Amino acid sequence: MIGGIVYATSSSITVKLLESKNRLEDKDSEYILSLLIFEDLAAPILVTVLIGLSGGNSFSAPDFLFIFLKVSLLAGAAVWMSRIVLHKAQHWMKKVAHEDSFLILVLGVAITYGGFAVFLGLSEVIGAFLAGIILAGTEVKEKTEEVVLPVRNLFLPFFFLNFGLSLEFNEEIPSLGLLVIIVIWSIIHKLAAGYFGGQLYGLSKQEALKAGLSLSSRGEFSVIIAGLATGGLKVFAGAYILIAALVGMLLFQLSSWIHSRVQKNSG
Repeated sequence: MIGGIVYATSSSITVKLLESKNRLEDKDSEYILSLLIFEDLAAPILVTVLIGLSGGNSFSAPDFLFIFLKVSLLAGAAVWMSRIVLHKAQHWMKKVAHEDSFLILVLGVAITYGGFAVFLGLSEVIGAFLAGIILAGTEVKEKTEEVVLPVRNLFLPFFFLNFGLSLEFNEEIPSLGLLVIIVIWSIIHKLAAGYFGGQLYGLSKQEALKAGLSLSSRGEFSVIIAGLATGGLKVFAGAYILIAALVGMLLFQLSSWIHSRVQKNSG
């Protein structure tokens, strides 16, 4: 569970910072977004597995394969709906996109597909993510992004607020030494992913370092996984997410300055 909490960079925090710093068009941002998409594909499967483990029942390789089969089925259905069903309804979608009820349609697709995921015993996060893939294949993708963005900005703070309300720091944080080690390690391994992976992607060493410094924030998937914990582990997870988010945002703010300094010294 601790490994799952440490794993994924926060897409919401990172993308928001990229937008606020006008870095979305930078080459290193292309790599960052590609990595975030990969993590967003892997993290919901990890969440589903951890839900199975936290239930207290035995969890074997066939159980994991069955989960993978259900995820594949759900993803295949999403691709089929995007390319076949909604493709044939493009004319109607473009007409509805200019009406006030379009937002209700988009939310309905997300909630319905999230419900299918829950029905299959998976996380609703997977369903909502695949609903985005369904709508991304339509000609109204830009309009969908336009109407969804205000909703995301409105409800995202409540997502973190709800997790904050579930935490009670009325006891000492357990294993404080381990917490320090995990925070340091979580920064190091994201730096490595950005630096070495960025160079494989085609970035310069300076751009790859800038990417690595921008990946340390933890957020939504860490919060979801931490929500499965209880007792001291939940307090431990809450403290880690808070520290990782703050340190990650600080490193992101410093990344451009460090990049320019390294570039100047190497030049």
